[in-house]
Amino acid sequence: RGLTVIMDNTFCTSVLFDAFQIYREVQKELGEPKVNFVYIESMSKFYRAGDKDEVNAGVIVASPSFIEECDAAMARLGSCLANECLKRLPANLMEPLEARLPMLAEKARQLAEWLWPQSEVRFVGHRRVGGVVYMELDTDDIDVATRFADTLDCPIAASFGHPITTIIPMGAFDEGKPGEIRIALGYKEDVEMVKVKFEEAFKVLRV
Repeated sequence: RGLTVIMDNTFCTSVLFDAFQIYREVQKELGEPKVNFVYIESMSKFYRAGDKDEVNAGVIVASPSFIEECDAAMARLGSCLANECLKRLPANLMEPLEARLPMLAEKARQLAEWLWPQSEVRFVGHRRVGGVVYMELDTDDIDVATRFADTLDCPIAASFGHPITTIIPMGAFDEGKPGEIRIALGYKEDVEMVKVKFEEAFKVLRV
């Protein structure tokens, strides 16, 4: 009864993965809940007003006592959210996600399957959910990886679900994996167009 299970559903959101359904099934099987269930999502990834990244926030669904602990911790740390940014979000946050996320997940699957056989790629990570793909270039040279990212005609953005595909060169933050790149597929961009961009950038590795 003292165990707390925290479910971070940022990459899928409740559109693609209903964590509460699993919790209800556990409740039904075990009777009275044996664990404290906490659901969290980042609101600064897929959720936005239009195509602008204006919100830096998160969602926590938990018991009142857990929420009180979170409020107390944020008060001690001085982390308080200004409500002004939330006013710019549409009243119905789920409607655009319900249309876009399944499409983004399919695009990510197609790109991941295309990337795997490429000789310039060491690893591809995609769990067949969400619109995000992780890839690792077959290089340990951060300068080469940086040139690849600079050549790739994709803007850098920390959030997901933009009109066009965006990236984050993760190697800039992790010396152990200089060639790792996070790719967030764009909802207005065809997968074939994204492949062309990568083909051009792979030429940097072939020099």
